[in-house]
Amino acid sequence: MSVQGAEKLVTKTYNYLFFYNPEKHAFNFFGIDLVRNQGWFWEPGVNQVYLNILLYLEGFVFKRGKWMIPLIVFAIITTYSTTGIFLMIIILFFIFIKYIKRNPIIYIFLGILIIYPLYYLAKSNIENKSIENVSSVNKRIFDLVQPLSIAAENPISGIGLDIEHFQKYRSEYHLSDETQSLLTTETTEKGSTNSVTFLIAATGFPMSLFLLYCLFQQNLFTYRKGIFMTIIIISVFSEPLLLRPFFLILIVSGMYSFFNKFTK
Repeated sequence: MSVQGAEKLVTKTYNYLFFYNPEKHAFNFFGIDLVRNQGWFWEPGVNQVYLNILLYLEGFVFKRGKWMIPLIVFAIITTYSTTGIFLMIIILFFIFIKYIKRNPIIYIFLGILIIYPLYYLAKSNIENKSIENVSSVNKRIFDLVQPLSIAAENPISGIGLDIEHFQKYRSEYHLSDETQSLLTTETTEKGSTNSVTFLIAATGFPMSLFLLYCLFQQNLFTYRKGIFMTIIIISVFSEPLLLRPFFLILIVSGMYSFFNKFTK
């Protein structure tokens, strides 16, 4: 079954239980052709964000059973996301650090056995992106640099949150010749994959810095907050998620805490 957008085929679905895109999100694993796990989301990179949040919750909050963590780890690996695997390793390290301290040799050995294949999985992913899709890497760099350049020209109020206006504006916006040649990419009409720099370009420096401050001050996930915020910050720098409902709730919770200080 296929799900179509307004202009073109977006993805396929299996009875609306999950989505997949064999043309765009396929990879070869030891000679076996597989499709990356994107779950209910538009791409695997978004799916890994919520899976890593679930891993954080299972490891530090819920602790429901010994089989939950391996299942979540397997699900993250199937997204074939370099960022997702990197975040997963960080979370697993802090989950098992007390066991590592008790039996360092055993857990270091097990860690090497686990990380070694994951390293080659991530390496293969990076090589595929570098060889087959150079524009993917350049696009992420471009999404970091260009919105900041736009914000520098509109520092107070930005250019607005309307995504269609932003896409049109950036398609007509040109960086300096030196910067453009370093990035070896062209202008684009697509939205930004970096939701932090998009927020800065859209709302200007004062408002965006305040909203980012509120994000850091969120009080919904307070246990091992540093680990949770690591997931969030890396995620919003790599995916257009900052203005999505879940992340807006985090910002609003921090905003509530901020204004609550002045009402007591």
